[in-house]
Amino acid sequence: MKEGIVMAANTERDQLAEDILYLEYLIDVEKNDIKRKLTQRVTEVDSDGERIDLICDEVSSALAQLSARVAILEKVLVSRIGSSSAEEPLKAEVSVSVQEIGKRNALSRIKYSDSERPYLQIMPDSRIEVDLAVDRSEKRTLAVNICGEIDHAFLKKVKILVDGKRKKHKVIHVEDYDRLICHLPVIPDRRTTEVEILTPNVSAGSLCLSDIHCVTRQTLSGYIKQLTN
Repeated sequence: MKEGIVMAANTERDQLAEDILYLEYLIDVEKNDIKRKLTQRVTEVDSDGERIDLICDEVSSALAQLSARVAILEKVLVSRIGSSSAEEPLKAEVSVSVQEIGKRNALSRIKYSDSERPYLQIMPDSRIEVDLAVDRSEKRTLAVNICGEIDHAFLKKVKILVDGKRKKHKVIHVEDYDRLICHLPVIPDRRTTEVEILTPNVSAGSLCLSDIHCVTRQTLSGYIKQLTN
């Protein structure tokens, strides 16, 4: 068993070394090609001003080509990721951890409440995006967990958009945290439910956002009873 792990590690290390060498080879090829073109074109002009313009043109062209290649690669990767996510089976109930939310929105500084509940501190006038692979063939309830003691008047100013449409939400208190609750209508052919959370533009206000849940629709009283049991 140990020998197999060592062999796998060695193989991975060798592959990484080969990839690095290949990358360095490609860099040298591109560098020499650009240098050759510049050298050839510089000899065709006489003044320093023309040489500077020529060098700027060549460098700009090289960067533009690089940017175009990156854009094509990103488009291909996004397409592949979208295709794979489209195959993901939809669930009646979905939970998104605060770690996943942070990764989706390029936020990494996770804090913890007094009760050890993780959260992200979202600044005013910010937008948080989350995709849910939830089955919309039945009505669902969306619940956004909020840590800390935050004025409910502030929480009511938070905007929740589902598939681009704003949803009215209620604020309920459960144990040591608040929840923003709204209901989602039936859309049988919806593959991905896009949720956006917009914080109000209040200078002194920030949102301590924790995990997000989407479950089968219930009454608020029944939902609270289930959470507290």
